[in-house]
Amino acid sequence: MKATTLKQSETLIKLGVDEKTADVCYYARLCDESGIMFEEPQLDMFIRDDKWPKTELIGWSLEALTSLLPIVKTEKHTYQPILHKISYYGKDAFYCAYEAENSKDTTTLNSYISENAIDAVFNVLVWILKNKKRIEMPSETFEKMKIEFQKNLKTAN
Repeated sequence: MKATTLKQSETLIKLGVDEKTADVCYYARLCDESGIMFEEPQLDMFIRDDKWPKTELIGWSLEALTSLLPIVKTEKHTYQPILHKISYYGKDAFYCAYEAENSKDTTTLNSYISENAIDAVFNVLVWILKNKKRIEMPSETFEKMKIEFQKNLKTAN
């Protein structure tokens, strides 16, 4: 399973994302099974549930991260988040964007391309969180509206 890095998680929390939406936690191991100390702590990732102790080391899987992407409504357009696996300069990559519904032209609010699906979604989400007032999005739409990615999400995993 892949998830946001600790730095990405910290950024999301600072931008107001509810920690309860995180579905992954990290546990720092200081030594191996035989008791030999590591030079640097090793992080193991687990599905977050009530069995694990509370920790500040949390993260979001791709599925949890994409569920945070709202539908964006402005005066001119309604924007849907999309995630596609693409070929970018001959390499596999992921394209995450906000594209206008039912627009005659291709109107994009924001987009990001990365070799990693989580990085692509993370960067688009951060942009939305930082610019939600500027794009005149009603806060109730931002907080309540969520979208499910169709088969593209499954392909990204």
